[in-house]
Amino acid sequence: MHVSMAQLRETQRRGLYQQAMIDRYVSVTEADIDGYLATPGVAEVTRSDAASLLRSEGASELIPGMLTQLRSEPGVWVIDVNGFG
Repeated sequence: MHVSMAQLRETQRRGLYQQAMIDRYVSVTEADIDGYLATPGVAEVTRSDAASLLRSEGASELIPGMLTQLRSEPGVWVIDVNGFG
């Protein structure tokens, strides 16, 4: 893959940090999972995969608002990076 150990560690660190932030701010209940699994067209999805999908959807809705709020704070710089993570 031609990736140094330092780059691999940094990528892993960022991924773990992102996951921790998502887990902290996006809650998924058992009722949410049950509702998702009862949706027509959802086939062969495990509860774990459904929870992950719901967390990802919640994060994609939450993150833009968080960035907007951070940008308005004096002394806080938010740098947009495409493909971060």
